[in-house]
Amino acid sequence: MSKISQARQEQLLVCILGGRMDLEEICASKRLTLQQLADWGSRDRTQQALDALRRLADVRTQLLICRYRAHAAAKLIELTGDEASLETARKACVDLLRVNVAESVATAPPEEQEPIDAEALRAFLSELGRSTDGQNEPAT
Repeated sequence: MSKISQARQEQLLVCILGGRMDLEEICASKRLTLQQLADWGSRDRTQQALDALRRLADVRTQLLICRYRAHAAAKLIELTGDEASLETARKACVDLLRVNVAESVATAPPEEQEPIDAEALRAFLSELGRSTDGQNEPAT
């Protein structure tokens, strides 16, 4: 396999991290074969970089959850107006307050981890963002 330049490796990491292209599209855009991409991905240095990026993404997700946790709990309670729904809201709040992405990723073996439904998470965060209307937003 021909050597992949440092700049091209950075571009590959950006493409993979972005998650907008599948592997075939990445190969086409970077003029690589799937075998070349697989060989590059199996290198120790590449695996270390991808693992470090995954851990950073997990920490980033945890920080985002922490930032909106209290507001999400208040919104859950607000959305459940009747007595029968209060128990459901209480349980959802308890689950929300217990969420710790970093610990669950670090301690669960890969075969026991359930995939995260990214679309559901995006919808939840989008709805949460719309419901704040500028209130309780963290300073940037």
